[in-house]
Amino acid sequence: HKENIKVALETNLCFSFDYAKELLGKADLIMCDLKIFNDDEHKKYTGVSNVNIIENIKLLDELGVPVIVRTPLIPGATDSIENISAIANYIKNMKNLFRYEVLNFNPLGEGKYKALNAENQFESARPFNEDKLSEMIISGNHKGCVSINERDGEIIRTHHFPSYGTFHAEPVVRYLKGELGDPAHLSPYMINSLYAV
Repeated sequence: HKENIKVALETNLCFSFDYAKELLGKADLIMCDLKIFNDDEHKKYTGVSNVNIIENIKLLDELGVPVIVRTPLIPGATDSIENISAIANYIKNMKNLFRYEVLNFNPLGEGKYKALNAENQFESARPFNEDKLSEMIISGNHKGCVSINERDGEIIRTHHFPSYGTFHAEPVVRYLKGELGDPAHLSPYMINSLYAV
């Protein structure tokens, strides 16, 4: 802020709110994920309860900082109409909700599983098509999840990464085809660099 630089923070909100309240209150924008609304399902896929996360979203709204809530679509885990609707219903009355984003499935984590010699239950999963994304948008909008972003009037946003068929997606496509080498032998740092393309 001293140099007039805007500060955005990205967090999973899985911590004691008092621990980070002061820091969060100094941000110009906060981005957080709410992946799964049902606590049992959240524990099943993440290994932790979401009770703290859901409570922290309420507390976050009281800070007066614009918030982007995001749900990454994970096949069979976060992509149900019930889940998106429950999240949208929970956050729709937030005073400082900037927008709610539904993020298309991103398969780039595949190499990390192999590098860690861990099982990837989403190995065969690929990004959702336009019809599925539209279905998710409609389910979020029907719950009245509105944005305070008056400049573009967006209610909910989907992100397509990578944008297949474009120059920028070419490294990702080559990675998914195995043209960059065996994912088990590729550095997770190199794989993460594909996000920056």
